[in-house]
Amino acid sequence: MAGIQAIETKENIFNILHEHREQIRALGVYRLGLFGSFARDEQDASSDVDILVEFAPGQKKFDNFIQLAFLLEELFQRRVELVTPESLSPYIRPYILREIEYVTFSPHGLESNGWYARSLDPCLLWGRLRDRLGCRNDQGAGAASRD
Repeated sequence: MAGIQAIETKENIFNILHEHREQIRALGVYRLGLFGSFARDEQDASSDVDILVEFAPGQKKFDNFIQLAFLLEELFQRRVELVTPESLSPYIRPYILREIEYVTFSPHGLESNGWYARSLDPCLLWGRLRDRLGCRNDQGAGAASRD
């Protein structure tokens, strides 16, 4: 599409998903997870957008998957790598789950504060908390709470 610029940041992606939430929900999407270079803020002009899609029960259909892929590429003006949880290799799954940021589409709008809910892997959250509290990597889970 002429005149439309490619998205450049993670925040652009989340804003676009918010603006088009009804279209996305109509395709049976329960939640989308952003991972890869955009999730890590390491994208460049040639980066694609890596998205993990989870469909609502009974909505995981080939047509919904393809329509979502085309919609996201049109909205982002970038190549989109769309995957499902079942298609993830067990070898790369842990790396993806460490960095993924979710946008959840509930029947009543976007979950959480009415905008979008971004959730991170619990291990990543624990690591960030441990770093803030000044715990060493070799201390156990209860070490920070004892002080």
